[in-house]
Amino acid sequence: MLQVVCDSLWRNLSDQQNADFSRISVANVVDYGPLDDALARYYRYVIKGAVKKNPDLEGAVRDWVQSKLLTEQLFRSQTREMPAVPNAEEVVAYLQHRYLVRDDPRPNATWWELSHDRLIDPIVENNRLWREKHLAPWQLDAYKWDRSHRDSSYLLTGETYRAAKVMSRRLELSEVERDFLRSSGDAVAHEGRLKRAQSRLGLVQVLLFWSLLCNLALAVYLLQR
Repeated sequence: MLQVVCDSLWRNLSDQQNADFSRISVANVVDYGPLDDALARYYRYVIKGAVKKNPDLEGAVRDWVQSKLLTEQLFRSQTREMPAVPNAEEVVAYLQHRYLVRDDPRPNATWWELSHDRLIDPIVENNRLWREKHLAPWQLDAYKWDRSHRDSSYLLTGETYRAAKVMSRRLELSEVERDFLRSSGDAVAHEGRLKRAQSRLGLVQVLLFWSLLCNLALAVYLLQR
C-alpha cells in the first residue's frame, strides 16, 4: 500500500507539473491528503484504466469488486466469478497487474481476492460516490435495498417502477439492479392483484347491500297488504 500511495502521489505531481519536477517535498505529501483519499484515487484510477473509461463497464467492474470480493460485513472474500463484462479476463488481468487484486491458483480453478484489507473502506466510499454521480435514483435505491437485507419498503411502485423498467432496457444492469427490478415487478403485480380482489369484493358488497334493500322493501310491501 505504501507503493500504491507513492505511485499515486507521483502521478498526481506529474499531472500538475507536466512531469517537470525533481523533488518531492514534505508539503507535497501533506497536500496530497489522507491515506484513504490516496487509496480511493488509486482505486478509481485502476478501475478506469481497466475499462478504458467506459462508464457502462466501469459500473459492472465496481459492482464485481464490492459484491464478489467483499462480504456484507465488509471483510475480504474470494470468488471464481469474473466481472459481467465482455472482456472479463483482460479486465481482471489489468486489475492484477495494477495490484488491486491478486490470484489464488488452485488445482481446478483460480480464485480472486482483493490485495489488501486497507483498501476496503476507500473502495466502498468511492463506489458510493461514483454511484451518486452516475446512477439514476432508482439504481441508488437498489443498492440501499441490497444493503438493508432487501427490505421491501425500498421497492419501486406504480409509475416509478414502469419508468425504471423502460430506462433499464438501455442500460447494462448489475446483478443487484436486476434483482431489484424483478422484486419490484413482483411487488407491483401482487399489489395489482390485491387491488383487483378488493375491487371485486367491493362490487359484491354493493350488490349484497342493494339485494338486502330490495328484500326489505318487498317484505314491507307484503306486510302492508
